Amino acid sequence: MTHLITDYKYAAQKRSQMQSGDIVGLRLDDHDESDAAFLGYDLIDGSFDVSLLTNWGNDVDSINRALGPTALIQSLSVVHSIQTHLLSTCDEDAHVDGCRIVSIYSTADTR
Repeated sequence: MTHLITDYKYAAQKRSQMQSGDIVGLRLDDHDESDAAFLGYDLIDGSFDVSLLTNWGNDVDSINRALGPTALIQSLSVVHSIQTHLLSTCDEDAHVDGCRIVSIYSTADTR
């Protein structure tokens, strides 16, 4: 199960209580591929519930070919192209409507 928590200390506390899981950071703007913690891009539905790359689009060959080993896309231009394509071809789908590009970053437990 995925939860969006905006307080890092709280997230670290919850992770410690569960004794498993990962904490990742998300950026909705100001994407930075040069950041050493950068993992890749995802395309999240308008409700911020579903990845259009792995949960919704896993039967779309062009999306599958663009995914890297972490199931993310490494290039902003590629994920933007996928977003544009989906918005023009699947705009009536509730998941595609309002979809957002997010950049994903690893976080260290040492903050």
